[in-house]
Amino acid sequence: MEVEVEGEEITQEELTAERGWHTARSRRRDGRGGKNSSPSASPQTQESCSRTIPKKNVKAQVLKAGRMPPLPKNEIKIILRPKGGLHISKVGSPTVTAAIFHATKMPLEESQEDTICPNVQQNIIVISTPHPHNADRYVRLKSIHVNGTTHEVNAYEAAPDNTTKGVIRGIPLTDTAQEIDANIVNTRNPLALAAKRIGTTTTVVIAFDGPSAPRLVRYGATLIPCSLYRKKIDICYHCGRLGHRMDVCSFPNNKICRGCGSRNPDQDHQCTPKCTLCDGAHPTADKECAAKYKTPTDPDRDPAPEQAVPDPNPGRDPGQPQEDKQPQKRSSPIPSPKEEGPPGRSYRAAMGGSIVLIYTNLRPATLEWLADYTPDIMKALEDLKLLRLSDG
Repeated sequence: MEVEVEGEEITQEELTAERGWHTARSRRRDGRGGKNSSPSASPQTQESCSRTIPKKNVKAQVLKAGRMPPLPKNEIKIILRPKGGLHISKVGSPTVTAAIFHATKMPLEESQEDTICPNVQQNIIVISTPHPHNADRYVRLKSIHVNGTTHEVNAYEAAPDNTTKGVIRGIPLTDTAQEIDANIVNTRNPLALAAKRIGTTTTVVIAFDGPSAPRLVRYGATLIPCSLYRKKIDICYHCGRLGHRMDVCSFPNNKICRGCGSRNPDQDHQCTPKCTLCDGAHPTADKECAAKYKTPTDPDRDPAPEQAVPDPNPGRDPGQPQEDKQPQKRSSPIPSPKEEGPPGRSYRAAMGGSIVLIYTNLRPATLEWLADYTPDIMKALEDLKLLRLSDG
């Protein structure tokens, strides 16, 4: 549901409102539809990550354990984050499901098409429903009653499938939520579905339709750079474990040191920190840790368009197949560009001319070496009748 790459760091709690990304879903339904993203892999059950896992597999195992099964496409996804130390795997998923239905007072016949899937690793509940009125009931949940204990829940609607979150900064604090939405979600930003301020900061997160986000966003009449949302591996700053966040921690009395891994350290505990993810000299998943991001590099968001390969036989009938021509054998080997000539000067830079290929049936990819050859070598190639030099 999110694209995690290089950009601004934000947390799920910071952009959570009472209705989450409800506006993004409604605007897409009104005509901004997109293709559905491919389903995730099968779920895996795993206890919270500790230092008994081999270091080289820590990140992979945490990511694998947190994956969700494929949920129905085009349905509304609601996230429930239980508080108060509720341990979903110990309580049992059916018990949690019954508590949710009891809290919403939803009849059985109205919930038969809904899907409730707990994520044991992240200690959250994901609800998928095709009915908007059911989604509204789930979002309004404030607490659930499980085994005689009432647990507060933070419920919000997730961004629709096949959306990407981008971040812009420097938005005045005086701008209201309605003004922010009006300045971003308009015809000048055709991919923008919804926009929300992050807490009380000047940073705004935007949900874009599709698998990529633009590099620039128009905020009213202002053009502002947009960076991609950085999705991180969850780390609990309360118990020190990987895989879940502090607000849903189910280990309030069983802590480990993020620096050395010792259990239940004293308040005066001192150690030499070593990251579990990257072995760096810092606490696990610290701010300076590059391994905490799920996607290590920023993919090219604006790839150059592919250039069409010219037809080597422009005069032939398009319906006729091309003739297979065997390349002619060279009388002598092609000299290496490193053998002679001034370094750093290509033929084009030195001569100011263009290259006219004699063998037009050669593929362009095989001729990339021409740009790095010096004038002397290019003259030798001309003598070999491999190309002809022109003054254009």
